[in-house]
Amino acid sequence: MDANQRIPTAVAGEWAATLAPFRPYWLEEPIGAASHADLAALRVASDIAIASGESETEPEELDDLLQLEAVDVIQPDVYRVGLAATRAIG
Repeated sequence: MDANQRIPTAVAGEWAATLAPFRPYWLEEPIGAASHADLAALRVASDIAIASGESETEPEELDDLLQLEAVDVIQPDVYRVGLAATRAIG
């Protein structure tokens, strides 16, 4: 279930709890992509798997998601992240 980063962070846990009985496979990008710490907190508190990563544009952002264990399903946009990595290498 893709939320397109539209659920306000303050109520994302309530939304996840409401959706949990319907057993979605995952909740995709429930809150803003830049809120990695908030996403990690939601993942811990939620009974639904959290997916994110397609809005990240830098390899370091994906690494941050992984280091914080903020997602159950990582969905990198390999084209955008690959371009960023190519620019960084020169």
